[in-house]
Amino acid sequence: MQLFEERLSLLIDPDFNKYIEHVARLTGRGQAQVRASLSDRFVERWDIDTRIFKEASFAVDSCLLSRGDTARMQVGGTVLAKRDPGVYGTDALLANPEAILADIRIPIMMAVTMNGEGSTLLLELVMGFVWNETRGTWVPHVVAFHDPSSEIERLPVPWI
Repeated sequence: MQLFEERLSLLIDPDFNKYIEHVARLTGRGQAQVRASLSDRFVERWDIDTRIFKEASFAVDSCLLSRGDTARMQVGGTVLAKRDPGVYGTDALLANPEAILADIRIPIMMAVTMNGEGSTLLLELVMGFVWNETRGTWVPHVVAFHDPSSEIERLPVPWI
């Protein structure tokens, strides 16, 4: 639960340096190594992609924790996702048919402009984790927006 709280805190109040510290702790690598592993585009897009969360309204009075397969998010609607780009090493973990997965879904209201008009969308922020037995911790493998209504076509997806 501490990992979830840290990641949610970083989404609500994104701080790039805290993100680097967080990833370094989860991966067992130094902060310099983590910074070097991130693409220039990732670093350049940080402020743009995180601005949307500073303006969003989170409803955390209900969330669903589910263990299951990696297709858990495919429940209809539109899913915009980012998967682990290799930072956390989840490919090998997910290749194991006995992998333990957890999806945490949080209702989120987001103000967007669609067709030149302001609108509010009700989405689910989905954070997917896989258990890393070797390190004794959960690690993120996917982060996504799930739009049950399929109204969104483009939206910056949160960092993973």
